[in-house]
Amino acid sequence: MTLTSLTEYLSLSHYQIIEAIGPEAEQFLQNQLTDDVVGLGSEHARYMGYCTANGRLLATPLVWQHPIQESVYLLVHRSLTDVFLKRLKMFVLRAKVDLQVSTMHVYGAYGAISEDTISAPYAVSQDADHFIIQAPSLAGHPSRFWVVANEIPTPIPVTDDPLRVEQWEAEQLQAGMATLCLATQDAFIPQSLNMELIGAVNFQKGCFPGQEVVARSHYRGTIRRRCALFSVDSEAALPFLEEIQPGKDLYTLNSDNEPRARIVNVAVTADKVWIMAEVQLGELKELVYTLHNSSGPQLMVVDLPYDIYQQRQNVRPKL
Repeated sequence: MTLTSLTEYLSLSHYQIIEAIGPEAEQFLQNQLTDDVVGLGSEHARYMGYCTANGRLLATPLVWQHPIQESVYLLVHRSLTDVFLKRLKMFVLRAKVDLQVSTMHVYGAYGAISEDTISAPYAVSQDADHFIIQAPSLAGHPSRFWVVANEIPTPIPVTDDPLRVEQWEAEQLQAGMATLCLATQDAFIPQSLNMELIGAVNFQKGCFPGQEVVARSHYRGTIRRRCALFSVDSEAALPFLEEIQPGKDLYTLNSDNEPRARIVNVAVTADKVWIMAEVQLGELKELVYTLHNSSGPQLMVVDLPYDIYQQRQNVRPKL
């Protein structure tokens, strides 16, 4: 995969890269994140979570490694960069690792039409000055890639058209990817964002902050809250766009204006508004969700590429 084989580059300036550098960078992050960093290798990326001691997510980085240098990269929402970096630095202590904001930029790009329902994501290719990471792609749509580079060489055009960027984010949501931003930090456990359903939590890797709480929810209890995807016509949602923001509430018909769900991510495209929201699983099939209040525009539930009703295994592994 090369830069010139991709088309329609988008500037994803709302994302930023944190870089962990040093001989103990891998092990340091292994002890902090919800999935394996040790052994991840340089050919694949993986979403992971970073939690408080209470199991609440503070970040949901996409993580990958440099094939030669002792560097690990974390792609996060720009609004989280400073607070996430400050938090990580609190636990460096004597570890031989330096944490910094990378000078590289994040782009989205498109390739050939994807034939699979979700084409094999997260493969990483690297050149001297850039990384290309395959993003989850929808059947019948162009395959998608993150490109992380200091700059895209001319004459390749890069657009920052808001509608195209929002379309990229809508495709992320349709692929089942929920992403934290500052407005939703410390509000959800990993299971609420479906993270173990996308392979972002490894319950056998050992300790990480909040591991006991996250594991208890997985092995001892029924998962009651998950992220569901909704859509609504843009025209109907237009009067309420200020309310359709991460961290805001959704309602249901006949709920007396009581909030019934919390918004995690939003993408506003030309014809639809896509909303990823944490819901009570027991209510999802029974209630009709609405914007603004109990009599607002009705939302349509959109299928995700995995089963959000899937529950935990019954056997706890020996660590």
